[in-house]
Amino acid sequence: FSGCSGLMGITIPNGVTTIGEYAFAGCRRLHRIAIPKGVTKLSEGVFRYCENLCEISIPNNVRSIKEEAFSHCKSLRNITLPNSLETIGKNAFSFCGLTSITISNSTKEIADRAFAHCMDIEIVYIPNSVTIIGHEAFAGCSALNHITIPNSVTIIKSGTFSLCYNLKRVIMSNNVTEISNSAFSGCGGLRDITI
Repeated sequence: FSGCSGLMGITIPNGVTTIGEYAFAGCRRLHRIAIPKGVTKLSEGVFRYCENLCEISIPNNVRSIKEEAFSHCKSLRNITLPNSLETIGKNAFSFCGLTSITISNSTKEIADRAFAHCMDIEIVYIPNSVTIIGHEAFAGCSALNHITIPNSVTIIKSGTFSLCYNLKRVIMSNNVTEISNSAFSGCGGLRDITI
């Protein structure tokens, strides 16, 4: 269905277990979709550039969201990530309209640029299950105003929070052993770092 620009809604039957790469990419008028319970991953670019997608239901069996799965879904304001989710791929939600995000307690990795340039995100909750936060994972999240980095994270990679202009407070544990290049570059509003 890639590029079906007139498609507004779709119901996928419960028997479906796999939705292929870029299956709905560029369906610019698609505004709602429910993922069947049998699906365990959201493939690469599956909803990329679905610019009007504002409502999606992700079942608890989904363990991974692949690269660019929701990239450029600018109308997607809220999403509930399932408790089963273990990995969030590169650019999975980059350039989305999300305003807040709660990472589930089973998630271990937030890949490079996973939420980059989500300019409306104000609140991010990262649980202790997360051990890896990738390069530029939250770069350009210009509305983000505070972040708590969990005890499980030991390295803050390059550019992770760069260009977060309104970031005022960062709390991190003394388990952090390395803060890489430009991790907080361009964070002109940063006032307080607690370690």
